[in-house]
Amino acid sequence: SGPLEPPALKSSPWTTDGATTPAARRPPLPWPDCSKACVPEPGLTVLKIGGAVCREPSRRQAALEAVERLARERRVLVVPGGGAFADEVRASQRAQGFSDDMAHWMAILAMDQLARSIAAELNGAQLIHLRNEVEAVHDAGKIPILAPHTWMRAADPLPHSWDITSDSIAAFIAG
Repeated sequence: SGPLEPPALKSSPWTTDGATTPAARRPPLPWPDCSKACVPEPGLTVLKIGGAVCREPSRRQAALEAVERLARERRVLVVPGGGAFADEVRASQRAQGFSDDMAHWMAILAMDQLARSIAAELNGAQLIHLRNEVEAVHDAGKIPILAPHTWMRAADPLPHSWDITSDSIAAFIAG
């Protein structure tokens, strides 16, 4: 194979050898060892609320109101950023010199902290920790807010470095 040839498709949960659909022709995702059970059901809109939005009270309130409106029209799952909590992990790693692995899990725990805050402020919200909780929360007429640490620990699909952000995790969750 030459340098200009596209990579050969490999079998993964997201591809089928020899398939002709556009989705099946795409290269496999970077986390091929994770089963489809790791990602939410079709028809779910995954909304990432970034930590930067949550720092400014008026922007945070506007984002929460937008989530509430959208949740009346479709099934949503809110995935938070890490915000100031993740910034503290980064600063602590620089000061204390702990591993990227430790920083990775601490930054995901930072996302859990922001999820708790969002769940407390958003009308009709319920904090969840696992994929299998999403449907039950929707069935109860509530908006699931993901505290992703438990889900990500169970799946552990992504590299443990600062190259992986809350945006990466939201993309993984979205499938």
